[in-house]
Amino acid sequence: MELQDRIQALQAALDKVNDALAALDNAPDGLAATAQVDAQHALLDSERQQLGFEIGNLQMAIGEVREIEPDVAARIQTLSAELGRIVVREATVTAALDFANAVLEKASDIRRQITG
Repeated sequence: MELQDRIQALQAALDKVNDALAALDNAPDGLAATAQVDAQHALLDSERQQLGFEIGNLQMAIGEVREIEPDVAARIQTLSAELGRIVVREATVTAALDFANAVLEKASDIRRQITG
């Protein structure tokens, strides 16, 4: 997996994390202020920061970063595809939290796979 592919995978994950944050931010009144939503928001915000940090590091390291093993690259592609298929099906806290959890899991996996 080329460095630019790694950056693009992280950027796609970051975009999905931002989508999940927006879904939580736009939860119906009364639902957006629950402790579970607040906790999920904090986790997603942390992941967003970590993804941004890793993207910046990889962009600065162009030409200096080792190649990723083919099996890890395949796993990253699978995780990216799974992340791309996640959609919000209902406008409920449960759906928003499930969406956010799924995005957080896949985005974190992508970041961990890329950063070793």
